[in-house]
Amino acid sequence: MGEIVDRKNILTISKAYKETGHRFVTTCGCFDILHIGHKRFLEACAAQGDVLVVLVNSDRSVRALKGAGRPCVPEEERAEILSAFSCVDYVCIYDEDTPDEILKIIDPDVHCKGNEYKLEDVGERHVVRHVELIPIDKLNSTTKIINQILVNNGTIDVEQLRNSPDVVVDDNHDWGFELRLINNDLYTGKFLVYTNNTHAGSCHYHAKKTETFKIISGEVLVYKEPNVQRIFKHGEEILIPREYRHQMRAVTPRAVIMEVSTHHDDSDTYRVESIL
Repeated sequence: MGEIVDRKNILTISKAYKETGHRFVTTCGCFDILHIGHKRFLEACAAQGDVLVVLVNSDRSVRALKGAGRPCVPEEERAEILSAFSCVDYVCIYDEDTPDEILKIIDPDVHCKGNEYKLEDVGERHVVRHVELIPIDKLNSTTKIINQILVNNGTIDVEQLRNSPDVVVDDNHDWGFELRLINNDLYTGKFLVYTNNTHAGSCHYHAKKTETFKIISGEVLVYKEPNVQRIFKHGEEILIPREYRHQMRAVTPRAVIMEVSTHHDDSDTYRVESIL
C-alpha cells in the first residue's frame, strides 16, 4: 500500500532512494473515477523502475483542465484510492496546471505518459531525463464512463462533453453539431445534437457503414428507406443497414441522438435528394 505525501516529503524521499541506487518513476493525471485502464497503466508504469510516485491534479487544476463539473471525486479521495494500489509507492497532490515544477523537484529517472500522446506533445519532456510512453487501454476512460451513466439516465451534459479533451466537436452543420467520442477501425460512437429544427440533416446512405441511433432527448422526424417516415421519441432506436437512404430532422427545438455504428469514413457517405 502506498503513502500519501506532500511535496516537501517527496523531495526527501526521492533523494534517499536515488542515493541507494533505486530507479525512481513518476506519472501524473487526474485519476477521476478510477477504472481498469488506470490499473493496467499504473502497473506498467511501476514496471519501469523500483519506486512509483503518482502525481495527482488538485481539484482546482482538474477544473482548469476538464471544465466545470469535474472532478467527480475530491482530491483527497482520489489520492487515497490510488495509494491502495499495490504497485503505487507514493501519491502526491499538486495544484499547478502542469506538473513541471514538482517534476523539477523530484527529478525522476523515468516519467511515464500514455501513448495517446506523441513524444513531442508531452510538455514535461523538457524537465525530466526520460519520458516513457505506456500503451493504454483506449476502450476505457473516465469521460466515457460518465457519458454512459448520463445516457442510461436519459440525458447527457452537452456542454461538459463539448469541453472535454477526449471529444471531437464538429460544428459544421446547419442542424446543430456532432460530439465524436470514438472512431476506430471497428466502430464509431458519437452524439448528434440538433439545435435548429428548421434544417434537416442531409439525405444519404453508406455503402459500408451500419448505424444504430437512439433518441436520448427530444423528438425527431426520421425517414428510413424503404417505407419508414415517422416521429421517434426518447428511448426509441433506429437501425439503418448499409445502403439504406435515411434523413433526420428535429421536431422539438432541441434533440440529442446517440449514434453507434461501424467504422466511419467520410468517403463512404453518398448524399441524395432530400426527402424531409
